[in-house]
Amino acid sequence: MAKKDCTTGGIIVPKSVRTWTDLQVNNHFELYTHAPDVEAVEDMLQMDQPRNVLEIGAGLGRGSMWLERRFGWKKTNFWLADGEGRQRPEVRGLNDKEAPDAFYNSFIGARTFMEANGVEGERIKFVDMTRASRKDEIARLRKSGVKFDLAYSFRAVGFHWPTWEALNMFHEFIKPNARVVLDMRGSVLGSKADRAKGRLPKNQRFCQANDEGVRKDGRYWVEQWRECPAPDSGLGNWVTADHCRAYMVLRRK
Repeated sequence: MAKKDCTTGGIIVPKSVRTWTDLQVNNHFELYTHAPDVEAVEDMLQMDQPRNVLEIGAGLGRGSMWLERRFGWKKTNFWLADGEGRQRPEVRGLNDKEAPDAFYNSFIGARTFMEANGVEGERIKFVDMTRASRKDEIARLRKSGVKFDLAYSFRAVGFHWPTWEALNMFHEFIKPNARVVLDMRGSVLGSKADRAKGRLPKNQRFCQANDEGVRKDGRYWVEQWRECPAPDSGLGNWVTADHCRAYMVLRRK
């Protein structure tokens, strides 16, 4: 059956981007129409008309589109950092080492999705995170003079990529005292081997390692760890459906 434009929950998903929405949220289409993972930390993201914000591992810009609507950020520039194409092997699951280029995304698709949902084209910016492009992209960002008032990542950094990889790339462009909000994911129960040996599940060890790494690095301070909402909160079933564990809220020093 041919895919058609879909309008649900007030969100328009053009048929031309449905391939990417299906890939990026593992068919949990509700994550585009409700954005519960973003809602869970909205108090940490709210501010009055930031000039520039950065979404790392943005995909089609789902988080940015939701924040633009939620807070009325009609003058904000949204910088979407990701790769382009469908490269294999795709990075699936928890990865705590430097990841190879394994993006499945489209910048044209992201612009189409954002514009269909009311974000004007001139406010949509892209940063190519593929390894071949990073040096040039960093030079371009330096030349632009951009500084980010806020950075965030949902279902990307803290899962597909370790936090340090993203922070190293964007650190110099994040304003002092600006927040960086990341989610950490992985199986809540852990593997059978973990349980048999009484070890922390891998995702919990990953959270602990990220916490220790950030503190040792010294460029950020950990403002808060926030557990995922309980299943009876109205958000938990959606948020934990894809094994979100906790949110890490940092401040740049």
